[in-house]
Amino acid sequence: MNDDDEDTAIPEPSPAWCNPHRAKDLLYGGAILVRDMLIHDHDALHEMYGLRPDEAAQALRFVELAELRSWGVDEMLEVVSTVPNQATNEAALRRRVVMAMKAETGADFIHPGDAVLLLERSGLMLSTELREAVTLMSIRFSGPEGFSLDDENRFRRLRGRLPFPVEDTSTTADEKCTSSAGGTAGTPVPAAPPPPVVHRTKSRVRLLDTEIKRAWEAVGSADHHAVWTALKEMALQSTSPFTGTIDPEKGLEYWKEDKLAYLSKDALRKRIPKDGASDNGR
Repeated sequence: MNDDDEDTAIPEPSPAWCNPHRAKDLLYGGAILVRDMLIHDHDALHEMYGLRPDEAAQALRFVELAELRSWGVDEMLEVVSTVPNQATNEAALRRRVVMAMKAETGADFIHPGDAVLLLERSGLMLSTELREAVTLMSIRFSGPEGFSLDDENRFRRLRGRLPFPVEDTSTTADEKCTSSAGGTAGTPVPAAPPPPVVHRTKSRVRLLDTEIKRAWEAVGSADHHAVWTALKEMALQSTSPFTGTIDPEKGLEYWKEDKLAYLSKDALRKRIPKDGASDNGR
C-alpha cells in the first residue's frame, strides 16, 4: 500500500461498546434502513453509521428485544448472556433468571422494563445499549387506558429516580365500615389526620408540561427534533391527553379542558429552552 492509499483509507469505526446509544438511535424506523444496508451494502453501512456488520446485527437484535411487549425467561437469558462470565455455564445462568422470576413475580412474561429492573436487583448485568433502548420504549408501551401510574413509575425507576407513591387499596369495605362506626370493642379509633396544607405559588404548570418532560428525559437531549419524535410516539399511542390523531399542518391533537387543541413542532421548540433547563412552571 502506498502513501496515497493510506491517506484515503477509511478509518476503522469504534467498537460497539464505545457507542452505548446505538440501538436507541435505531428505534422508530432507523432499524429498517440499517437492516437493508446490512443485507445489500456494507460500505454504505460503514460510511453512514460507522458500523461493522457484526455490530449492526447486534444493535438490530437489541432493537427487536426492546420492541417486544413482554419478556420471558428466554429473552432475559439472552440479554444477560451478552455480558460474559456472569455464571459458570448457561444452565447456571438460566437457573438464576428462573429463580428471580419465581421469587418476585410468579408470572411467565413481564414488561421488558420490569425485566431489566428485576435482573439488576438479582445482581445480573446487561448491555447499556440495550438498557437505553428499553428505557426509551417504556414510554411508548402502555395499557389500554393510556400511560398509567405504573407505567410512569417503571420509567422513573429505569431512569434511577424515586417512584411516585401508590395509593393503598388493601383496606376492605368491611374494615372501612368498622372504622367509620367507631371501631371494634376495646380498640380506640385513631384521630382523623389534619387536613393537608396547600401551598399556593405564583408559578403555573402548563398543559403537556409533564408529557414534554417525559419525552425529553427519554431521549436524553434538548434537541426539539428528537423530543418531537418521542412525543409523537406518545401521541400515536393515545397517551392522555393526546387523542391519537396527528394533523400534518396543526400538529399533535390533544384535549384541552373540553375542547381539542394542537401542539405544533414549532410550538414545542419554543417550550424547550436552549440551555436545556426545564421550563416547567414558567
